[in-house]
Formats: sequence, structure tokens, C-alpha cells
Amino acid sequence: MAFSEDDSHAVCSYVRRGNQLTLGELMIDPRDRNTKLPCIPLMLYDYFLLPEEDMKVQKDDHVLFCGALYAENRMDGTLQNENALNYILTGEARPEGWIWHRLRKREVT
Repeated sequence: MAFSEDDSHAVCSYVRRGNQLTLGELMIDPRDRNTKLPCIPLMLYDYFLLPEEDMKVQKDDHVLFCGALYAENRMDGTLQNENALNYILTGEARPEGWIWHRLRKREVT
């Protein structure tokens, strides 16, 4: 997994704003933030074998994970979707989409 704009837009955007994110936070299940995904980080290229979950990630890092296939699919959603990333970090689920934007506009006016 590469932390690049193409592969992990939400993570890169979050880190670019001056925030820090750990490998362990990325391993949280975006469907239930009280559950960890069944995976482990094996290597942070080219520096660390078996990196700790509290290791901070940066743009252009490459991490090799081992785990269940569904863990990769769910993690991909977190990497790309800013709402999913926000949920795993804060517990706040923000509904998004055209309908929600229209409803919010009605509440404001």
C-alpha cells in the first residue's frame, strides 16, 4: 500500500493539513471503529521490519500488510474517503452526498 494522492487521497489530505496518523489508526475497521481489521504491518519500505502500530505514516510511505482480503478492501475505503477516515479517528459519522447537501441547505435557510 502506498500513501500517495492516487492511492490514498484522504490520508494524504489529512497529513498535508499538519495532522499525524498512525498505522494502528489505519487498521481500525471503518464499519465499527471499536474493531481492528485482521491484518498486521509487515514492513515500512525500506526502513522497518514489523513496524509498531504507533508508527506515524507520511505521504509517499509504502507499507506491506498481511491479512484478510476484506481487511484490504475496508482499509482502501478509509484511505480514499475522508468521511470514513474522520469516522475512525473521531467516531463522528457525517452523512454525505447530494441529498444530504440539499437537506443541510434547507436547515440553514
